[in-house]
Amino acid sequence: MNPQIDRESNNQGIHIPPLALSVPEMTSMQLLGQPKPFFTLLDINAADVDLHASAISELRAGQVTGIIVREVYEAKLMHEIVGRLERHDPPF
Repeated sequence: MNPQIDRESNNQGIHIPPLALSVPEMTSMQLLGQPKPFFTLLDINAADVDLHASAISELRAGQVTGIIVREVYEAKLMHEIVGRLERHDPPF
């Protein structure tokens, strides 16, 4: 005796409708959502620091991973500092 195989049955002979066997194709974006960037930087000008009073709290909470504060020092002073660092003055 050769039993017929029901292609819509599982191993126990239970009928599974074709709809239950099909899984809609989904992209990883649909399954997981938009991935969060690895680094989230807050880039602000020193003159605007007062507009970002919660920046450190955001950093501690993991909402941002870094803070860049630009134009803290004048360009001429920074040029001198970088020059000294490049000359190892003072030695380190």
